[in-house]
Amino acid sequence: MLFATLGTALAQSTIAMEKLQRDFDFLVAELRDKHQGLYQYLPRHQVDQRLDSLRQSIVAKMRRVAFYQIVLQ
Repeated sequence: MLFATLGTALAQSTIAMEKLQRDFDFLVAELRDKHQGLYQYLPRHQVDQRLDSLRQSIVAKMRRVAFYQIVLQ
């Protein structure tokens, strides 16, 4: 019961926009550094455009679930 409550509390807590943007930037940097086939199916400019669009959708603090939904697009 404690873990279910804690998990729900974490999912419902909000994270500052700046922190989310730093996390997103870190994820993108890691993808570019480590994902060998990142540009295999789409040209780099299309991938970069999509990543920029996703980053721009982080405009306010949000819950973890909302951030995960952006990242998973």
